[in-house]
Amino acid sequence: MGSSAGQPTALAQTLVTIERFMRKQGLNYQRAARAVGIDPSVVKIADARIPLRSLARLLENVARETGNDAFGAQLGETFRSGTTGTLDYVIGNAPTLRVALHDYVRFLALVSDRLEPRLEERPGMSYMVTPLPAAFGPSAQLMDAQTAVRVARIRHITRDPSFPLRVEFHRAKPRAIAEFRRVFGPSVRFEQPENRIGIPTRTLDKKLPAADAQLYRVLVQAAKKALEEQEQTDDTVSRLITYISTGLPHGEVSIAAAAQACGLSVHALRRQLAQVGTTFRGVLHDTRRAMAGHYIIETTLPLTEIAFLLGFSELSALSRAAKAWFGRTPRELRKRGRA
Repeated sequence: MGSSAGQPTALAQTLVTIERFMRKQGLNYQRAARAVGIDPSVVKIADARIPLRSLARLLENVARETGNDAFGAQLGETFRSGTTGTLDYVIGNAPTLRVALHDYVRFLALVSDRLEPRLEERPGMSYMVTPLPAAFGPSAQLMDAQTAVRVARIRHITRDPSFPLRVEFHRAKPRAIAEFRRVFGPSVRFEQPENRIGIPTRTLDKKLPAADAQLYRVLVQAAKKALEEQEQTDDTVSRLITYISTGLPHGEVSIAAAAQACGLSVHALRRQLAQVGTTFRGVLHDTRRAMAGHYIIETTLPLTEIAFLLGFSELSALSRAAKAWFGRTPRELRKRGRA
């Protein structure tokens, strides 16, 4: 199954690990999943996928309700090798760390699509960078979890629990600094320009101890076939969200300009949005709300600047919108998110 309405999705099987982790913590997974629109029984459907935004909301809610802002990081390190199936087996049998990292980027869509990382090789330090647009909404816990999974995978395939990594997060500095240093190591930084994992470039040619050349070739072919068979849905909503998020700071966006940006007529845009059960106004509202949550909770930008980024002419308009969306003013929401 592919993305729903052009939105990022994740393999529903990831919920199995989340449920197990929450149960060990004495937390009610069933209630938490349903609160964000996830049917707990979806894991019984082969190859089912869930909206990544719903998964992000699930983790954010649990972290907030438990007062544990290291929840995502702690969850991520429990994803054992093999949890993500073919992807884990491919990178575990790659000949070198460089090949494994490139394969991770190439085949990650099998597990989580449309928000794939990129690998940037540089002298001295190379980086796996994970872009996450503001339009996605609050996602600190999801990014913490994903990064913890990747750090654990690198240490596992190199068989080196102290493999030197530099971890940088865009998120605000958490309270549980000691836990982040335990999971990610001493070189973890916050309020950085990008979410990325730094890998010493000199280590990229490191041969992986468990590599099996013959098995690797078979696994790569299987991964390629799985990607080809993975249903690809229409990308109109994704293009529309990109247009809205980049256009809001320049004033009110319009359906006519949006249609042009998507390469469609207004009628065709409306028809395609109707096919996935939404409207231009609905996507605009959801995108603006998600951006507001991201900027207010996860950044230290002045509220007046956030109002501008969301296309509001004055701070009072942002305050009214935040009250309608979240039941709190921006200042109250920011204080609660950092509490």
